[in-house]
Amino acid sequence: VNPADGSPSSGNPLSSEPADPLSKYYAYGIRNSFGIDFDPVKGKLWDAENGEDVFDEVNVVEPGFNSGWNQVMGPIAATAGNS
Repeated sequence: VNPADGSPSSGNPLSSEPADPLSKYYAYGIRNSFGIDFDPVKGKLWDAENGEDVFDEVNVVEPGFNSGWNQVMGPIAATAGNS
């Protein structure tokens, strides 16, 4: 979102239509984010999320990123074959 006027950022992967509520989002599915910051070298956005009681995560947040915490949480091997 453009901080000056609230308009969608150019290239917003969810929507570039100002009337669409999705145009205000950069990423979704983020749960219990206890830290978010930009990498000072590469400029990428990172977040840290707390799991329910295990499986805390550190993620690179790309445009349109779906953290998808309720579908996969923790090592993929622990969830393989479980749908």
